[in-house]
Amino acid sequence: LLKLLSRCVEDERRRSDKIEEFASSVARNIKEIMTTLGASSYTSYTKKNVKNKWVAFSKLSEIDRLGKMLDNASLDRLGVVCRATQKDEIAELVNPFPDLHACWERVAGVLAQSVTTGAIERLKRDPKLGSWVKEGFEQFHSLNQEVCPYCEQSVGIELFASLNAHFDDRFKKLVNDLDALGSELERQIATLNDFEIPDKARLYDQLNTDFEITSKGMLDDRNRAIGDLTSLREAVRAKKDQPFSSVELETPKTDPGVSHFNAINEVVRKHNTITRNFAVTVANARRAIEDSHILKSYSDYTTAIEQ
Repeated sequence: LLKLLSRCVEDERRRSDKIEEFASSVARNIKEIMTTLGASSYTSYTKKNVKNKWVAFSKLSEIDRLGKMLDNASLDRLGVVCRATQKDEIAELVNPFPDLHACWERVAGVLAQSVTTGAIERLKRDPKLGSWVKEGFEQFHSLNQEVCPYCEQSVGIELFASLNAHFDDRFKKLVNDLDALGSELERQIATLNDFEIPDKARLYDQLNTDFEITSKGMLDDRNRAIGDLTSLREAVRAKKDQPFSSVELETPKTDPGVSHFNAINEVVRKHNTITRNFAVTVANARRAIEDSHILKSYSDYTTAIEQ
């Protein structure tokens, strides 16, 4: 009986020694991995830490344990987090896109207008001549003279009245509306041209892929919007030569780019969250890597204690 008892004690000692040695080996591996990730707190990592983790894992369900097991791609992503240096926050971007449909409606409304009453047929048929006469008539008005400064002949009352009727208040209002609309479109085009996306070097490396995809989509949307706004601006300019006829405008097909714009700001918000919670984020990443690697040894541990 004593021999049997002695043998059992010896077997238990050997089993315990085996577990201790295995735990020490796992601890050395964890220490090496975490040290390469810049985790100085793991320099004092020992077999006791490993055994405590094994015990904690034994209280989890199989599903929960599997949830902590990470593939190589996930481990690599978390490694990037661990090696990161804390960065400054980035201000969220202000949407540079105008309401393209509203712009189209405004332009279409103005282009549909036409000035008819009192129009001089020759000037209606020849827009270039009409522009030249309009400029001359404005110069004549500004000089407050009765003699044409170009031909030095008297401007008769009948011609003066005809030109006044041609370039009446409705004509002037339409021209003013076209000028204001053209300036607004120019401003919107300039806003889009001046819009700058943050340098990806300002973001954490783990966000670069998402940022590159969304920023490319955003820039494509911007270029399409600039193209549509430019077409609207050219239509407004052309209308100034056709004030006496209604012009139909083709409906634009461009997406205003809100989805890609919102996606970029979502990446920026993730970046800022990491910055605000940098220490916690890094600690969580380190813990997840530690747990995953220790779980790889968990089945060997359970086999050892059951022997």
